[in-house]
Amino acid sequence: ASDVYKRQMKYSFIILTLMFSLNIIYAQESQQIQVIDHTVNELARNLDNLTKIEAFKNDTLGFSYIYSNEEELKAIILQYNDLTTDTRKDVSWYFSNDGLIYSEQKWTNIYTSEILDHQKFYANQMKLVAWNKDGELKNKHSVEFQEMEIGLMKYAQDRVKSFNQKQSTSP
Repeated sequence: ASDVYKRQMKYSFIILTLMFSLNIIYAQESQQIQVIDHTVNELARNLDNLTKIEAFKNDTLGFSYIYSNEEELKAIILQYNDLTTDTRKDVSWYFSNDGLIYSEQKWTNIYTSEILDHQKFYANQMKLVAWNKDGELKNKHSVEFQEMEIGLMKYAQDRVKSFNQKQSTSP
């Protein structure tokens, strides 16, 4: 009976340790998301203080604006009206230290305002920290998450590289 009790205590300890570790990981991820949200909110509130470049504007189709503090890309805000699917696509990317920290896409029906798709991406040091799709966190260990991370980070790197090249060639 003593060995059974010791084994049960050992397994109980292992289970409690795992639960505690998972809680710490979740708290760290949650804290990272809060810090990113705060940074993005600060950037969004101060877009008017940044240099705004009109990349695209059309009264029917929408617009795309690039925001920077002269040296560094800070945000790209896009609104596109896809008239073939009656979908308004609002997409934003926020950057810090030449890296993507947040992206959000919200697609709505142009006529009913029904939300068709809403995704938020949180990143730190070119790694996807969290992906919220329609209110649900995606599994960080899934193939889908990892493929999204690769595609999103490549897109972000391309945007930063393009911005930096234009900055270095401008007078």
